[in-house]
Amino acid sequence: MKIRIWATFVLTLAAATGGILYFHHLKMQENRELARVAPPPAEPAQPRPQPDYPVPPPPADAPPLPALNDSDSRVLAAVMALFGQQRLLPLLLPQELVRHFVVTVDSLDGEAVQLRDRPLRNVPGLPLVGRSEAGLWWSPDNVRRYQPYVALLQAAEPARMVDVYFRHYPLCQAAYQQLGYRGRSFNTRLVGIIDHLLATPVVEGPIELVRPKVLYEFADPNLEALSWGQKTLLRMGPDYAAIVMAKLRAIRAEIIRRGQQQ
Repeated sequence: MKIRIWATFVLTLAAATGGILYFHHLKMQENRELARVAPPPAEPAQPRPQPDYPVPPPPADAPPLPALNDSDSRVLAAVMALFGQQRLLPLLLPQELVRHFVVTVDSLDGEAVQLRDRPLRNVPGLPLVGRSEAGLWWSPDNVRRYQPYVALLQAAEPARMVDVYFRHYPLCQAAYQQLGYRGRSFNTRLVGIIDHLLATPVVEGPIELVRPKVLYEFADPNLEALSWGQKTLLRMGPDYAAIVMAKLRAIRAEIIRRGQQQ
């Protein structure tokens, strides 16, 4: 009897051990087969290189520029001559003009910068919101709040604007490098920002709003996910947005044309 029990135990142990070994063999064989047929891991996608937009050299008779920290009076005189003192001064924050211009441009495809870091005052007044039983929407009457800014942009020819920009470009580049962009071109960044703004979607009809907390938001999550630069174009209404975008196209073309002539 004992012999039978031991024989049964030994046979069971052998079968179990053999099964484990056979299963392990199958797994090893399966892993080898998978390794043989599995494709190599895909190479990570390389970021598309940004085109470089060259800057023309300054004219030989151009007066030397002041240091960035001492440039406000020089730049203020140039932009007042460009836009007109009466239009510009009520909207301008005349401290650290170049730095604030560069910081604001760099932010337009993302989150808004704080008011103290912008070269222009905030749009006056509170947002005007339409209300009905159907919900909330961005009132078309808001266009009046943006009128002085659009008029300011319309007051200057693109060629003259680009003149002033390239005349003071070394200051812009210095301010851009101070943001941590060593070895990168602010001019290329500016053209990229213009392209981003020109890609703002066109919205037909009133823009619906929600108010989850204190601030109003676009009800359409795709619109709410836009950058603050693109949202600003939507808020000023389609007519003003078309004026601004036409001016941006002309500025972009002038920047590229002059860079190609260097």
